[in-house]
Amino acid sequence: TMRQARIFIFLMMATCAGVCIYALSQLSSGVRLSAPFEGRGGEPNTFSGYLLLMMPLIISCFLFARTMAERWLFFGLGAIAMVSFVYTMSRGGWLAFFPMLMAFIVFNKRYRHYFILAFVAFIIALPHIMPQRMVERIEDAMTPDKEYEFLGRRYAFSESTAARIDSWKYGFNAWTRKPLLGYGISSGGITDNQYTRVLVETGMLGFLAFIWLLVRIFSAGWRTFMVSGEDPFVRAVGLSFLTGFFALLVHSLSAATFILIRVMEPFWFLLAIVVSLPGLMPAVKKTEPGV
Repeated sequence: TMRQARIFIFLMMATCAGVCIYALSQLSSGVRLSAPFEGRGGEPNTFSGYLLLMMPLIISCFLFARTMAERWLFFGLGAIAMVSFVYTMSRGGWLAFFPMLMAFIVFNKRYRHYFILAFVAFIIALPHIMPQRMVERIEDAMTPDKEYEFLGRRYAFSESTAARIDSWKYGFNAWTRKPLLGYGISSGGITDNQYTRVLVETGMLGFLAFIWLLVRIFSAGWRTFMVSGEDPFVRAVGLSFLTGFFALLVHSLSAATFILIRVMEPFWFLLAIVVSLPGLMPAVKKTEPGV
């Protein structure tokens, strides 16, 4: 029912609030922030992927909130989620943040000019507001530990960045030896991106099936967004899913995001809600595109 959908979304955001409060409790220790129950050292990159799904939900609910009290609530939750996200020190997460903002600009006509202004202001202010730990993390990516040649020029990267580049090279090289069916599930080993892992494990046939699945996922989110009409809840959930989905596609360039349980459990649960919402809306509200 629509009431159940609202309760589930509320509980997802309440969970996000609890996880972020836990993460922020680690801030003074100087470690990269991570979620609970991840063992010693945590998994900050996984946590960043989770927040890339939850932050669009918070932002969308803020945009379509019906009262000022709700707006302040979502603003506060968005603030602690954003700080937690920054201090994951996940460069892959940071990279995916910008496509998320671009998706908000593309899909949301009503508030598009606000997002454009915010995007420009953010880019201008970023060099002046970045925490020192964030600056050092970015600079570390360019530490000349290993060199690569591309288009006649040589580029140097840190060991962690080089490891991700090597995983792409390994994936493509392994795929060329079994291009059609791949080597089987789990044969991809520890691969720091989703796409070559799918290629290695399932070959071109599996990769095409994976792309088809991604297209169908986008189609489901788009349908819900388009039939949302003037229902603020359905519009918020539809918009948040589309923007979060784009962020996860970019996050998958540096992590096997679509097999990370802590990201995929809320992702598929949210998708189930998104798929269900059009059937829960009164027929009168399905006549206006929700763009």
